[in-house]
Amino acid sequence: MAINFPDNPSDGDIATVGGVTYTYTASSNTWKPPVPGASASTLTDLSISDGTAGQLLTTDGNNNFSFTSIASASSTEIFADMAAIIAKTGMSAGDQGLVLENNKLFMYTGSAWYLIATMINNSPTAITNVDSTYNLAIDGTPTVITAVSTDPEGFPLTWSYAVTSGSLGSTATISQTDNVFTITPSTNSVDAGEFSITFSATDGGSSGIVNKVTSISLAFIVVNSRYTTLLVTATETSDNSNVTDSSTNNHVATVRGDIRSGTSSPYRSGGYSTYFDGSGDILQSPTSADFAFGTGDFTVEFWLLYRGGAGYRFFWNLLPSPVYIGYGLENGTLKPWLWSDGNVAVGNTDITPNVWQHHAVVRQNGVIKIYLDGVEIASESFTTDISSNKLMCIGGNGVNAIQDTNGIYSNFRVIKGTAVYTSNFTPPDEPLTAITNTSLLTCHLPYISDGSINNHTITSYGNVTIQPFSPYDYTEYNPNANGGSVYFPGGGAATFTPTDAGFGFGTGDYTIEGWFNFDDNGAFTGGDGATILSTANQLPGVSAHLWVSASVIKFHSGGADRIVSSTVSTKEWHHIAIVRSSGNTKLYIDGTQEGSTYADSNDYGTTAPFSIGSYHNNGQQGPSEKNMIGYVSDFKVIKGQAIYTSNFTSPTAPLSSSGSSLHIKGTDASIIDKSQSDGHLTLFGNTTGSTTQVKFTDSKSMYFDGTGYVKVEDLEMRGDLTIEGWFYQTAATDTTYRALFSASTYSPTAPFTMYSRGGSIHTYLNHTQHIIGGTITQNTWHHVALVRSSGTWTQYVDGVSVATSTIYGTYNFAETTDWTIGSFNYPFTGYVQDFRMTNGLARYTANFTPPTLPLKG
Repeated sequence: MAINFPDNPSDGDIATVGGVTYTYTASSNTWKPPVPGASASTLTDLSISDGTAGQLLTTDGNNNFSFTSIASASSTEIFADMAAIIAKTGMSAGDQGLVLENNKLFMYTGSAWYLIATMINNSPTAITNVDSTYNLAIDGTPTVITAVSTDPEGFPLTWSYAVTSGSLGSTATISQTDNVFTITPSTNSVDAGEFSITFSATDGGSSGIVNKVTSISLAFIVVNSRYTTLLVTATETSDNSNVTDSSTNNHVATVRGDIRSGTSSPYRSGGYSTYFDGSGDILQSPTSADFAFGTGDFTVEFWLLYRGGAGYRFFWNLLPSPVYIGYGLENGTLKPWLWSDGNVAVGNTDITPNVWQHHAVVRQNGVIKIYLDGVEIASESFTTDISSNKLMCIGGNGVNAIQDTNGIYSNFRVIKGTAVYTSNFTPPDEPLTAITNTSLLTCHLPYISDGSINNHTITSYGNVTIQPFSPYDYTEYNPNANGGSVYFPGGGAATFTPTDAGFGFGTGDYTIEGWFNFDDNGAFTGGDGATILSTANQLPGVSAHLWVSASVIKFHSGGADRIVSSTVSTKEWHHIAIVRSSGNTKLYIDGTQEGSTYADSNDYGTTAPFSIGSYHNNGQQGPSEKNMIGYVSDFKVIKGQAIYTSNFTSPTAPLSSSGSSLHIKGTDASIIDKSQSDGHLTLFGNTTGSTTQVKFTDSKSMYFDGTGYVKVEDLEMRGDLTIEGWFYQTAATDTTYRALFSASTYSPTAPFTMYSRGGSIHTYLNHTQHIIGGTITQNTWHHVALVRSSGTWTQYVDGVSVATSTIYGTYNFAETTDWTIGSFNYPFTGYVQDFRMTNGLARYTANFTPPTLPLKG
């Protein structure tokens, strides 16, 4: 029936119709009946107490209402695993259960549990926009890294970082704002270094974290340092005869003979190169499909310092098919020349002798190109299928020795299947690596080897030698990163304690390792051999030592040679390790096991002596035994641990002293060659480092007392060159000859020397010809430089040109030339600082301001 309510009601008006009381609500223009079972429309009328914020109003289904908290209202229970939820009793329909072991959510229906959902918290996406390596700016400009990652569920990410290798030290500081990391480098070259940072992003979940690692380095490039062939300077105030044990044992060495420390090392910052003298010197790979390029793309690249001469074959890809690639010089010219299956491409630019230049031969889509220092100089269509297995000859063609190259190669890389360069480019400024498709990588290690994953055996013909010289020599020498060595001249040794528990290996494990660079003292070509190291020889019949004879390394133990290596070359660095593991002794050379495994049950005693470079006989050095001639670097003895049990990669950085019984780093010289090419830097007389007179604050000089000098053996100089240094003469400026430096030992008939006499500076160039100019004042620092530029010699004193000459304008000082700073016939008395020889570059061609800081490279 119809219900009639009052007209024009106001909000809250009440009207009773049929015994039911209605209340008017103006906002909805409706009359509302009371709550069922209640006589009023308010909580008070319903006898329900008011709740608190966030609570829920619940009912039991019988018109009974109450407030409860959300947590109490929830019927979700946490279970550790499925067994726990199955064992649960007393559930009501609608109850929920979360199982932690599988992150699954279930609901109880009154009769059984049903799966509602599987809860997933995905990890953030992989971090991007972070490079694998960064080179920090040396002017202090910050490197800003904005890392990028997102969370699939939309949660905000929390970012962090940690230095996970190396040391931040003073190299740089790091600040962070969310995902933006600012790395501010030092501007002080002594703070140069390398470290790795791990960036992390998390969404807060137990597994929701991702990481990205990057390597960061700060290296101060020394301009034109790659032309420096000698930089002699003092870093301490003693001489070079010290041999220091860097282990915690701090063993004191008993030194016999003219042993000396220096910077020659397998860890040169710029790496190494390979010298070919043009008379039968080649490197040859095995015949392999790695050099059969088919019709595809390929790249052959290398650095070459060409010396000139008749040879003109830089590399040859040949045999067994007549189809091959040959690259060198056009007959009689300096223009690069490419022979490819009958086609010839001749470059439009000459190469420059006696300087490093980058060469690249690239085929892309059937077109072969020549690049010189990154600039295309020739191209030729070449679609021939080079399908037969080939071998690669470096330095010649392996057939006609008269065509072999006279020059120095560095970082020779062959890539099959990739045209690395497709247009003009900037030549690489860092050593090459074995990137994807690399078939061969050589002429870069301290020994002749293939650095690609193929590990091809490379055969050396002639007298190919390793050179401590490369196009990447642009950083200052750092003993901690670049190491050093001790030179043993054949009549000397270093002995450590008569007996010591650190060298008594008993029947246990041990490792003896180090880098060796042997000179040929007859042990390699015949004779009685020479001892490399010796230990435990005081025990009757249990002698243990390494020695070299007829070009092989031998491990001698228990009265016999137990392990014999394959042929080992001289004048190369080789990593040698002798290791006993669980009674089995192995010999490793350059990371590869040599010879057989020796079942070694010998007891080497609880204590023993140890000697490097000589043999022990009942604890005494045997004077009749031949001693090793050569260099030892990063030599380490570890008792009780077999560091290597299978083939390994030779160390590429100086080893830690941790855990060692003995560790000889070889970084103890007081007068060093910062170029790390001091094959034979020898001090004579009382020459020492000094702080009495120095040109620069916090530096050191070399002191010559009138009886000594410094000799440098086997250093060549060709083409443009610069010889310079700071000299402080304490002797009177009278008519006495005082040699500043000379090529070979100075005498009145020597071909080349610079000396002071009567206050003037003379350069003796051609027996009777002189350059005379400039004065040297007693007890005063003077910068003296001699420069050859395009055949003209110029003598500078304190930056001012004082004389010129064209005598010896084209003379080349061969690689067998010896040089001296000072001379024993005409000795210099005073101080010398930063004596530098630069090969291939005239550093000064006009008046200049002498260096205002110590030279770095």
